Amino acid sequence: IDGIGSTEMGHSAFEIAHRLGSDRYGRCVGKPYPFAAVALLDLDTGELVPDGEVGHVALKSPTLAPGYWNDSVTTFRTRFAGYYLTGDLMHRDSAGYYYHVDRAVDAVDLGGGNWLYTALSEERILVSCPDVRDCTVVAGHQDGHVVTDVLLMLEPGADTGADRGAAVREALGGPAAATLRQITVAN
Repeated sequence: IDGIGSTEMGHSAFEIAHRLGSDRYGRCVGKPYPFAAVALLDLDTGELVPDGEVGHVALKSPTLAPGYWNDSVTTFRTRFAGYYLTGDLMHRDSAGYYYHVDRAVDAVDLGGGNWLYTALSEERILVSCPDVRDCTVVAGHQDGHVVTDVLLMLEPGADTGADRGAAVREALGGPAAATLRQITVAN
């Protein structure tokens, strides 16, 4: 099978129902099904992370395939302490609800315990800038420092010359905003 992402994971590990009066939207994926054992792990220590902290999603479930077909290396890399590592990063609240933050490969360590979560940042930019139809946040290293570029695709008729810098920086948040190198508007 291909790796389990947040969409597929929702069908094999988590359940959530929205009813009149629901207040958990956004990145909430719900609570684990009774048959799924979900742990949020710090892969450096092997320890569970406490509520509110971001950890790697580790899963034990009868819905998982035993491994990758003819690819024992990938199968081995996705196993940790008897769990399957989904490649996702989440945090859990004190009520037991889980919230998807990003894919692990898309998260950028900014140092000092600070992280740039690109998926979360893109959503925050879209909320902060109503005239932006889509955006991409890309981070990399330049001269030993993390630099972040933001590409914006605007709604038809939006002002291509408008300064969206303050809104983008606020959406990124302090440590990530400090890495912002450029904002590019795609035509």
